[in-house]
Amino acid sequence: MGMHNNYLKKTDTILIIGKSPPPIGGVTIHVSRLCQHLKRVGHGFKYYDLKNGATVKLAKLILMTNNAHLHSSNTILKLIFVIFCKIAQTKSIITLHADLNRFGSVKVAIEKVIIIIATVPLVLNHDTYIQASRLNKNAKMVTAFFPPLQVLALDSKIKVDLENILKQKKILCTNAFDVTFDNYGKEIYGLSELLIACEVQSEYVLVISDPSGNYQRFIRRKSPALLHNAYWISTPHSFYEVLKLSTAFVRNTTTDGDSLSVREALFLGKLTFATDVVCRPDGIVLYKSVKEIFQNKGIQPEQLPSYSLELVVDEYTKIYG
Repeated sequence: MGMHNNYLKKTDTILIIGKSPPPIGGVTIHVSRLCQHLKRVGHGFKYYDLKNGATVKLAKLILMTNNAHLHSSNTILKLIFVIFCKIAQTKSIITLHADLNRFGSVKVAIEKVIIIIATVPLVLNHDTYIQASRLNKNAKMVTAFFPPLQVLALDSKIKVDLENILKQKKILCTNAFDVTFDNYGKEIYGLSELLIACEVQSEYVLVISDPSGNYQRFIRRKSPALLHNAYWISTPHSFYEVLKLSTAFVRNTTTDGDSLSVREALFLGKLTFATDVVCRPDGIVLYKSVKEIFQNKGIQPEQLPSYSLELVVDEYTKIYG
C-alpha cells in the first residue's frame, strides 16, 4: 500500500520520452536539442531514453509525473502512451513528427484517435494542424527547430574536400538518415532521382549526408553507376557543419513533417529548394521536378522567416506548465 501511495505523489517536472543520437535523425536531434535548451534556461525536466524500451520503469515514471511528453514515430506506442496517461491522470503531450497524410488509412485512423485522446497534440505543419485542431481544441502548431548548442566538428579530410570543391563549383547538399519508402514504394528522400539529375548538370556538386551509410549501400546494390555522381559522407557527422560549407540545400522528399534540415538551412541563410508536398516555411524555393532546381540560375534566397529562439523555448515551457 505504501508503494502505491508513492506512485500517487506526482511531480510537476516534465517527463520527456524519446531517443537522442545516435542514430542521427530529425526526431532524435530535436529531442536532444530540446533537452539542451530546457537545461540552458533552467527549466527542470526528467528524460527517459526509449532505447531502454517501453518498460515498467517508464510506466512508473508516467504514474509519478503530472506532465509527460512523448517523441516517437511508433503509432502503437503513441496510442498506448495516451491511453495509459489518461488512466494515470497524467497530462499527455505528444508531437506528431510526420505529416498526417503520409500514412495509410489504418494508421491515419489510429493517429486521429491518438490526437483525440492526447491532452495536447503538437503538430509541425499547417495541413496537419487543420486536421488536428478539428479533433482536439488543444492542438498546437510548433516548430521542431532549435539551433545546436554543441556542434561536432567535421572530420578534417571531409572539411578540406568540401572547401576544395567550393573553389571550383557550388555545393548542393542533401541528407538522408536512412533508406525509407512511402506508401507508393518511392524513396522518401529521393536520392536516386537527385543522382540521376546531377549526371546532366555541371554547376553543382551534390554532397550527400548519409550518416548511417545505408543509402550508399542501397545505391551500390541498385544503381552502382550513380555512386560517382555525388560526394558521399557515410559516417556519423554534423549535417549543420556540412550546411555551413554548402551553397544550397535540397529537400527532395515525397512526404515531410517540419524538416529540421530545412529550418537549419534557412537559419544559416542558405538557398533552400524543397518539394511542394507539404506546407513549407517562407523563404523556400518550391519545385515539383528536380529539373527546376538546375533551371534556377543565379537565384537568391527570398526574405527569410524571422526566428526567435527565446520565443520558441518559451512556447515549450508554457505547454509544459
